[in-house]
This record gives sequence, structure tokens and C-alpha cells, in this order.
Amino acid sequence: MTVDVRRLRRHAELVRTGSILDAGFEELLFRAELLPGWYDDWVIFEQERLRALRVATLEAIARQHLERDEADAAVVAAQQAAAIEPLRESAHALIISAQIHAGNTAAAYRTLDEFRCRLRDELGLEPSARLNAALSGGSGDLRGLPAPLLARRPRRLAAHRQLMKEL
Repeated sequence: MTVDVRRLRRHAELVRTGSILDAGFEELLFRAELLPGWYDDWVIFEQERLRALRVATLEAIARQHLERDEADAAVVAAQQAAAIEPLRESAHALIISAQIHAGNTAAAYRTLDEFRCRLRDELGLEPSARLNAALSGGSGDLRGLPAPLLARRPRRLAAHRQLMKEL
């Protein structure tokens, strides 16, 4: 696949400012990579810049879909952003928000649970206070999600940690 990075950046800026929303561009953002397999310092830097642009633009697209009451499309865009940056809380918050907007609270529970487990397993962290406040009804786009969601799976995590110690 050939990617004109300058054109991609210009188009991404238009999308992020709300000027246009092109369905084909969303798929391009998900797949666009700069010189895959190259490991020169300058390439790695530019790859990271492009990755950050792709994620920010996909999140902007998800928010635009939510504003247009297109929850399913918002879920897809936010999931693409999360696939690029699996530990990015804002992408997961958008997924959860879109799932709630679509009336799929069970999926929102799963998404938060999976994100929480991944964050704990990979970084030993919990979701931020901001996400927790949004989920418990304090503020943000996620107010529809019940508070019990915040306290799930402590026994499973403890069992997992014990097993890892034994190995």
C-alpha cells in the first residue's frame, strides 16, 4: 500500500476540525503505516508521529459519528484507534461511550473489563480517576454506565498474579 503522508496529514487535519468526514479515509487511517520494517532513528520518530495522528483522527471521527447519532460507526472508529494504541484510555472511553449510546451496556462492561485487565497486566495501573468519575456518573460522556462496573474481577486478577509468581 502506498501512502502519501503529506496528503494524509492534510486530510486528517480537515477531519479533526470537522470540515469533512470521508468513510474511505477511516479505513486508510487504520492501515496507513510509514515504512514498515524500517528501524532508523528518523523513521521511528516519523512512524510515531504518524501513529499519533492516526489515533487522534480516528478518535475525532468517532466523536463526529456520536454527534451524528451513528453509534455503530463510532464504535468501529474508536476500536480502530484502540487497536493502534491498545493502552490509550481515551480510545477505550470512546468505545464505551458509543456502546452505551447504541444501547449495548453488556459490551461496554466487557470493554471496560478488558481494558482494566490489560492496563493492570501490562503496566500495573488502574484506569484514571477521570474515567472512573465518568463511569460513576461524575462527568464526561459515559454517565449511563452503572457504578458496579468499576469493581469487577479482583479475584481473577489476584489468581493471575499468583500463577505468574509460581511460574
